[in-house]
Amino acid sequence: MRRPGPRAIFRPGQRSVGTRRLLGLGLAAALAVGCAPDEPVRVTPSILYFDAAHPSRTLTLRNAGASEVALARVRLDTRTPDWGSFVLTDAALPRSVPAGGEVELHLRADTKHFVSEHAHGEPPHYRRGRSRLLLQADGARAIELRFEPPPTPGLALQLGRLGTLAAALALLVALRRRRPASAPVPWALLVAVAILPWGPPLCVDQVGARLGRAALEQCALGHGGAPLVLAPTELGVGLGLALLLLVDLARWGAAARDSAPASALRSGARSLLADLALLLAIAPALAGADVLAVDALALAQEDAWGVIRHPIAALLALAAAALRGSAASRVGADDLGIAALLTLVFFGGWTPPPGLPFTALPHGLMLALGVVLTLGKSAAIALGIAALRRRLPATLAARALGPLLTLALLTLVVTALVRS
Repeated sequence: MRRPGPRAIFRPGQRSVGTRRLLGLGLAAALAVGCAPDEPVRVTPSILYFDAAHPSRTLTLRNAGASEVALARVRLDTRTPDWGSFVLTDAALPRSVPAGGEVELHLRADTKHFVSEHAHGEPPHYRRGRSRLLLQADGARAIELRFEPPPTPGLALQLGRLGTLAAALALLVALRRRRPASAPVPWALLVAVAILPWGPPLCVDQVGARLGRAALEQCALGHGGAPLVLAPTELGVGLGLALLLLVDLARWGAAARDSAPASALRSGARSLLADLALLLAIAPALAGADVLAVDALALAQEDAWGVIRHPIAALLALAAAALRGSAASRVGADDLGIAALLTLVFFGGWTPPPGLPFTALPHGLMLALGVVLTLGKSAAIALGIAALRRRLPATLAARALGPLLTLALLTLVVTALVRS
């Protein structure tokens, strides 16, 4: 009699029981995170962080229920040692949270109360402080108020950023080896990769939570998270534009010093003037947002993108980007860098179109969608820049920089007068 062979553990086209269980658990976890019912009233952020550079914060109460919820007994906890160092700045406190709506409470920390040492001629040193905001909204709530400087990024985060930047540079070197030695270095792309956000700030401990603007701002500063930026800086977009102008000056100076052909000198001067026009065109949008930090600039366009608020400046910036180079059939690397910059300034960066609030999504889904939106918008704008450049007659492109600079400067002056 023939003995039966060993029992098959896994047959082609058939999943094992363990695999199916793991998939079922994963699907259940995803549904639990994305479809869990909201609290009747959700308060964000759960902790408000203040410091000398950011003494004011906003607390949002969002009502996901179908009926109005009373808001009462809003007060600072007098049992905490620093309760007198925080103040509610609202002229009148809301008395309820409307059904399906939200209300905001605004608080400010008196920074003078937290000065621990202040030598003459030197910046003050601040101590840490804590208090609590108490309120009644579908039950008793207590929100922590903390005055402390943003934490220093950890070693793992810094190494991760350096590793990502090194990988990007290695990829650039590998691509450069396939191009002619005379091809210019794509400085605009390098600047964009280094200082622009790839997506919304990462809030490490709240991936499954629905976060508002204030919570994301705190994560961008390092309170419970980190910005998705390789080289974060408060100067943000301003630093990027300054670096581009310095590169243009260096290229033009090198061409003049080496007695380069007249065509190379004209090309260098054209890039310099185009980037100067780009700076002047972007300035009204930056002035309107009143921020330079990249994450704050994206969040400032939650209600309306920069292109809606400053349509003339956006058109001038697109024209300046198209005039940066000569007519080409394909999108250049620098086009992608400039497109990423315009995406952040005029098209909301990683935020969805106005009317589609990103706060309705769990933070993990918001992260994934933000990265996709950033890359998709940048690619679309880069294609638009290249298409516009191809359709510009050569004679018109050569003469357009002067009027473009004049219009950009005039738009900036008018914006400044209106704001004043």
